[in-house]
Amino acid sequence: VYLLLREDLDVKGILSAHAPSIPASAGKNSLRILKGVVEGRMGLQQHPPLVAGADEPLAAMDKPRESAAVDFLIAASRGYSEGNRLQVLNIGAITDVASAILKDPGITKRIR
Repeated sequence: VYLLLREDLDVKGILSAHAPSIPASAGKNSLRILKGVVEGRMGLQQHPPLVAGADEPLAAMDKPRESAAVDFLIAASRGYSEGNRLQVLNIGAITDVASAILKDPGITKRIR
């Protein structure tokens, strides 16, 4: 909420995440909660993309979990470089960032 209220920040998107307290499909349910906060409580009808993250944690350390959030993060990072990295703030499960790294290892030079 704080970041969305800051006019000096360019928030590219907000990715939902799974958590043990969120019922299945956790990524989609947390997206529903996120939309409720951003559009309902905050009243923002224009906002950065809200994107569904993975429903579950990684099943294996070498296999990415597919989600719209993974694809969004990879795509959003493509306009960045090692000298100008996309700043990623992660709160909660880091499954989608880990999956993005597994799916596109070059992303580690485009994000911080």
